[in-house]
Amino acid sequence: MKQLLFFLIIILVAACSSSEKTTNRIEDDSKSYVFDDVPPEDIFTLETPTETSANFYVIQIAAFSTRERAELFAEKSRRDLNRGIAIIFNDDVNLFVVRLEEKFNSKIEAERVRANLWQMEGYNDAWIIPIKQKTE
Repeated sequence: MKQLLFFLIIILVAACSSSEKTTNRIEDDSKSYVFDDVPPEDIFTLETPTETSANFYVIQIAAFSTRERAELFAEKSRRDLNRGIAIIFNDDVNLFVVRLEEKFNSKIEAERVRANLWQMEGYNDAWIIPIKQKTE
């Protein structure tokens, strides 16, 4: 038993001792390069986003990849909400979006209606879309 304990202590001491190679590598700091220096042209400034002025706001209640699914949801929404519902194909996202036909002049008005929609089952994903009319 004493021989086994002595053998384990020898192995532990040998494993923990550092070699000359490791010591030399650590002491040779002159070859290290620290990437502290950032040239002035590489410094970026972030601009705070400004709120874009929209001509009006609409409330989108769903988006679908097929027109058929959008029409089914729109029919259900017309019955549930008793409001005009529009289906529009959005080229930006390649989806058929279902939204309220009503256009709101202020975001606050749209937020009030959206808050009411959020209280209803199936409409808690409604969101407000700012619409800026294109001038030609």
